[in-house]
Amino acid sequence: RELNRSLYDTEHARDRIDGILKSVSDGLIVTDIYNRIILMNRSAEDLLGVRFSEVIDRPIDFAIEEKTLREKLIDTLGKKKTGYQFDFELPGDDPKYPRFMRARTSVILDREGKDTGIVTIFNDVTHEREVDRMKTEFLSTAAHELRTPLTSIQGFSEILQTREDISEEEKKKFLSYINKQAVNLAEIVNDLLDISRIESGRKYTIDKVICNAGECIKNIIPYFQEP
Repeated sequence: RELNRSLYDTEHARDRIDGILKSVSDGLIVTDIYNRIILMNRSAEDLLGVRFSEVIDRPIDFAIEEKTLREKLIDTLGKKKTGYQFDFELPGDDPKYPRFMRARTSVILDREGKDTGIVTIFNDVTHEREVDRMKTEFLSTAAHELRTPLTSIQGFSEILQTREDISEEEKKKFLSYINKQAVNLAEIVNDLLDISRIESGRKYTIDKVICNAGECIKNIIPYFQEP
């Protein structure tokens, strides 16, 4: 009876582990000290394009085509790196656009503290990479947009400070330019703050207005003309 109970408990524990592995959305691979695959969940199968039944107890050189992933797994065990993180690429639906993966590895130790293998968890970070790229492009554009009004403010203020042959009418015109550019600068800063609000999930309302492109161009021409 005790034997049957032990067998039942073992089978039940195995079913629970299988259920947990199947429910994990990240890819999970377990390799032994000989770099053979001893465990792989469904997410890892789908991401790597292999089936665990076909690669069980096979060396990772045979089971995993992605060179970076193979090398990092071997390096992790050799250097006993726990919490090691690295990125690698997998083919995407379009050959021009690969999928980017981020992996984390941990060395498995037995009761005596000896290495028995590696657990590797990895997930698709393609979307995060794309968001980072868009943020970089946005910051570059924002820097350019900020530079334009700042250059105008600096230029007209220097003219007012250094030239004494300026009429009162010209002074008023230059001060008007400086004021308008300061307003534009404040609007750009407000736009940056609005983007921050959107990213944080706060409610944001977009006001759509009709814009006359010709009038906009006409208004900015004076800022690029010689005084």
